[in-house]
Amino acid sequence: MPTDRRLLLIIGPALAFAATCGGDEPEPELDPGALVRVSAVSQVGVLLEEFPESARERIAGELVGRSPEWWMERARWQLRLTYIRLIYRKYYFDEAEQAQRNALPLPPEEHWKIILDADGPQRRVVDGHDMVAIGYHFESTLLTDVASPGVSEPALDVIGGVWDEPFVFPVDPTLLFQRTGYACMSEDEFPPESVDAEEAYRFYDDTCEVEAPGENACHYTEPLPQESCIDAVSRVIGGVGVDLHFERLEWDPALADEVRSGELTREDAPDLKVLTTGEGLNDNRVLYKYIPEDHCAVVEGCVGGSGWRRLLVFDSHDHNVGGEPLHIGEVDYFVEGLGGELIDRNVYSYSACHDHYHFQYYGDFSFSAEGASQVQKNGFCLESTDRLSNNESSPLHTDYGCHFQGVSPGWGDLYGSSLTCNWVDITEVDTSTGPLTGDLAFRSNPDGFLCEGTLQTDESGAQLWEESEFMTEAGDPVFRPLCEQAPGTEANDVGQVEVTLPQRGGFVTAPCRTEHDLGPLRNCDFEEQPALSVCAPGEAVSLTCSLAGDAAPQVVRICRTSQVLGGGVDCSHVDALANVVVEGDATEVSFTCPAALDAEEPGGEYGVYSAPVWSGDARGDVTCSS
Repeated sequence: MPTDRRLLLIIGPALAFAATCGGDEPEPELDPGALVRVSAVSQVGVLLEEFPESARERIAGELVGRSPEWWMERARWQLRLTYIRLIYRKYYFDEAEQAQRNALPLPPEEHWKIILDADGPQRRVVDGHDMVAIGYHFESTLLTDVASPGVSEPALDVIGGVWDEPFVFPVDPTLLFQRTGYACMSEDEFPPESVDAEEAYRFYDDTCEVEAPGENACHYTEPLPQESCIDAVSRVIGGVGVDLHFERLEWDPALADEVRSGELTREDAPDLKVLTTGEGLNDNRVLYKYIPEDHCAVVEGCVGGSGWRRLLVFDSHDHNVGGEPLHIGEVDYFVEGLGGELIDRNVYSYSACHDHYHFQYYGDFSFSAEGASQVQKNGFCLESTDRLSNNESSPLHTDYGCHFQGVSPGWGDLYGSSLTCNWVDITEVDTSTGPLTGDLAFRSNPDGFLCEGTLQTDESGAQLWEESEFMTEAGDPVFRPLCEQAPGTEANDVGQVEVTLPQRGGFVTAPCRTEHDLGPLRNCDFEEQPALSVCAPGEAVSLTCSLAGDAAPQVVRICRTSQVLGGGVDCSHVDALANVVVEGDATEVSFTCPAALDAEEPGGEYGVYSAPVWSGDARGDVTCSS
């Protein structure tokens, strides 16, 4: 619970009592919390230009007939693109203003209200692009402590204060990475390879510009984008300018009761809870990933070996459901030689591979099947990544980041499924006889290095430590923060969900997880053709692909194969050798034959995958010949 609110709760009644005893009129009672309304007007749509022209009118008609609930969910996909800008909002101001501003996140989605325009979805041209689109109004209410709105934004310090936060959204908010690459992806302070097409909304930053090497603010993966995010969105998708309007409301107990949410297990201590729903363990998928010998995943031991690996990837998400911050402390995240107790006590250790400090006691991942690895996941930045609670105990702002780590009350710490080692290696799990079901588990804080209670200090206020049973690689002792553990907080440190592994393939050949995965660039619902084809490594390959009969348009995707795993490795759009829409007959598909990856993967083979371009169409028989 933030100190300022706690003081208000203590002194408020005392002031009222003192005024009454003095014979004066009693002071008005102080508000127990604060309310901030958030609203916006926007439009959201489906881009038609990636569908064959001959099918667009039919597809547009089907989209116009989609339910209001379907369109409201699409609006939610667009609003999720505010994530990185609102959570890390202070860093979008200059240094002089950063001390006055902080995070200003949207309320949890359960409180979002989407009102669609009465004229319904229509086919229209938006920013020069052909799409089916609909306008909508968004409204929700933040509930927090009295001081938080003003800490996050000075304009909201008083009742009636307003603030507008401007954004440029893609009208079609899906398939961002496939369409615009890294142009809108902020990689700042994330390890390499963090951005993933299925998690792209978590990295969307419309302020990203063209950057020169050495002037990185958004982009680090080579080659660096050669157009700004706004230019890329306008060119490929179509953009819409939207102001998120924040307004500080008068205290209304009935409204507060309506929007209050978030478990509070105890007010006097932090309490981490592993999440299994939402952005938790249930957000998982199987994928193939090629791991070179020098990859950090090999160095850290979270794969069984190098080469092609089959991985079960997932979100690991802790929610601080206690009323106090889970405090960790200062970490020399940028390796500036600052030292600090967490480093001196060997709680954090330097990773030469990642070039930042690791917290080795973050959590353990496991899957209950013979052959699955157990992963001791290293944390690198334990911070408040998202505000999950909407109540008076959960501040809008947070003091925690990569350089000063911890999790504020009501906030979560999310490690997304796209991050290296947020997985269990299932390469050696035998699914040759059919799908296999097991339990995916995440044990948070397994060794008690995170204090879910009260950190102990000496008379001068200095933090106390105890020697643990762990040693560094150099043989030095690792010290644990001395903590008076709050009873019962360990009970929710473990989360578990049941997962069924497919017999073959990964998420690309699995059914689509949502009805919003549309078009030829999607990464789901593909089907592997029965035979692998041979080619000369590094040489140009040209196929002629055709459809049987009057089948609806299909998309053909060409993927690598693995000789070690004995078959094709279904690939996402970004890793595909080719991805071409086939309509009728004699459609040319050109690509370069896969070169060798290592001694055991000599290249020279490819797999063919196909899917209906429009998910509502039947599969067609695709024949490809060289």
